[in-house]
Amino acid sequence: MRLLVSLLAALLLLFSLNSVALAAPLPPVLTTEVLQERVKQPVTLEGYRVINLREFTIDLRPENQEFRALFYQLLQIALNKPGTTVGLDLSQSRILGDFAGKDLGLRVPLFGDALSPMFTPEELEQIQKDRRRLSQLGQFSGSGLTAPMDKMEITTFRGAIQMVGTRFLGALDWQNTFFLNRLEASGAEFKGSADWSESRFGSLANFTRTIFQKDSNFRGSIFFDKSNFNQVQFEGETVFSGSVFAGNGTFSQSVFQGLTDFSRSIWQGNGDFSLVRFGDAVRFTGAKFEGELLLRGATFAQAVSFRETRFNFPANLREASILNKADFSVAGF
Repeated sequence: MRLLVSLLAALLLLFSLNSVALAAPLPPVLTTEVLQERVKQPVTLEGYRVINLREFTIDLRPENQEFRALFYQLLQIALNKPGTTVGLDLSQSRILGDFAGKDLGLRVPLFGDALSPMFTPEELEQIQKDRRRLSQLGQFSGSGLTAPMDKMEITTFRGAIQMVGTRFLGALDWQNTFFLNRLEASGAEFKGSADWSESRFGSLANFTRTIFQKDSNFRGSIFFDKSNFNQVQFEGETVFSGSVFAGNGTFSQSVFQGLTDFSRSIWQGNGDFSLVRFGDAVRFTGAKFEGELLLRGATFAQAVSFRETRFNFPANLREASILNKADFSVAGF
């Protein structure tokens, strides 16, 4: 009898704890008044001067058109004042609807003297790096450049961007953006497609433990510094074709469930895919590894292609499992 009572008490306690967890309040809705107040009064968080929009529910759905227009307008002005560097903190927030991150930056030409009055010397130095990189890409076969360099433009995001634990419930569009400062997205969750194609990451890009539930597109992106994609869940199609990793690119312990494309990517630092699981076909066709390629303990469930890939250092495949076929034809070691 006592055992039965104890068991019932334990079940009631478990039910009570689950009920409390389910009833946990959602982040408060960001209102127009609070948005205006936060934009006017940036704060210092974790060493960065930012507009603090953390722990809010931010409704950018089409039916909330008036707030959505004001959201992008106020932030675009505040984040792009000449001579100041202010970032954005969206950590632990819920973003309803599609998020057009590129609309927060400043559209500028990649070439010409018009940049000078807008940016600090440090920011101009970053843009000069991009110009040099574009010149190199223009000489690399299949780089994907679609316009003459003197006609090219890019959106600049000058301050640090914090998205720790942020949940994006719609699609994200941050294509063709130059992040001049650190991007911190550890633990973020992207429920819709995420487009980062042709973007530049001038400082550390940290996507550790991020979840991409739909397609993720980093085609033609450039990582000037270290990029962390450790323990990431890529659940849809993943594209890094034509991307450049100037620093070390780490993907250790990540899971790629869909088709994965790293074709024509350039790795000037090390590429770490240790203990990675690839559930679908993988393409490294035409990639160039100027540093080490680490595939220790990696699992390839479907075909993997290293056709026409260039290895300037040994590739470490110790304890890797290739369960289908691997194509190393015309590869250079």
